[in-house]
Amino acid sequence: NSEFVNRGRQKQLQQAESKRRNAEAEVVELKNQLKNEVITRDRDGERTRQHEQQLQQAEREKKFAESTRKGAETQVLDLQNQLLQCQMQAEETKVKLKVMMKELTCLGVLSQDIVMEYQHDGDSSAKMR
Repeated sequence: NSEFVNRGRQKQLQQAESKRRNAEAEVVELKNQLKNEVITRDRDGERTRQHEQQLQQAEREKKFAESTRKGAETQVLDLQNQLLQCQMQAEETKVKLKVMMKELTCLGVLSQDIVMEYQHDGDSSAKMR
């Protein structure tokens, strides 16, 4: 009878040992899963940080490009204004030149041929010879 009890206890001990080993294996497996999840989370976090940095860099580049574009637009407007001023000065100079040529012609300093040639050239420049 005691042998029967010992076998029962032996069997219980073996079952308990088997359950303990299974539980240890499960603990090891869960630890590995947790470690993998932590590694994945860290990688995801690093990727997120990298994306945030790239986004910030892109924002800085966008602001710089916008600033550069505005500066270029201002330069274009300034150059257009300068061109208009030069064109107005050229027109004023052309008018003054016509008046002077008429005055010189009236005074007999300039011959009518030179005035006609000047006007024929499209008022671009007097070709005095």
